[in-house]
Amino acid sequence: MNLNIKIIKEIIYKLTEGKIELVKDEEYSEIKEDIFFKNVTLITIKEQISKDIDIPTVRSNLEKILSNIELIKENKQKIYSILLIFSELATNMIKHANGGIFSMYVMSNSVIMEFNDEGPGINLEKIPYVTLTYYSSKEDSLGYGFSICSALADKIYINTSEKGTNILTTLHINK
Repeated sequence: MNLNIKIIKEIIYKLTEGKIELVKDEEYSEIKEDIFFKNVTLITIKEQISKDIDIPTVRSNLEKILSNIELIKENKQKIYSILLIFSELATNMIKHANGGIFSMYVMSNSVIMEFNDEGPGINLEKIPYVTLTYYSSKEDSLGYGFSICSALADKIYINTSEKGTNILTTLHINK
């Protein structure tokens, strides 16, 4: 990781009070291993998101599933937050990478969502704009998507390169 990227990583981490973390491939893998080692996964959902029409279909299925999980079904605001984060980041996968894989893991104390694509990655020079401001690289967007996700999630890990982007979000159920 060159010096500029290291500085960008530190700035994002500090300005978001540790909520958003830019991580390298091996860090991303270690974070996932740590999460899954420490927690029991109650429900796993994995979906291919390839086109716009997939988003409302998967969102509807997620809403049905979440509404039937004892740990979360009474917390309508948390369900709404999960669905909104899903919609925003799945839309980004389609817009910027022609789709990808969405996974959701419901654990005893949190919901983990993962978005993996094989697109061109997020331009590292633009990451501060993407994560810290209302920014969009598309003219038909207001750029609120990632800011909304950041406000709703408890933690976001971003791993991006020319090989694709991986985003892992954590939402605590009882928070």
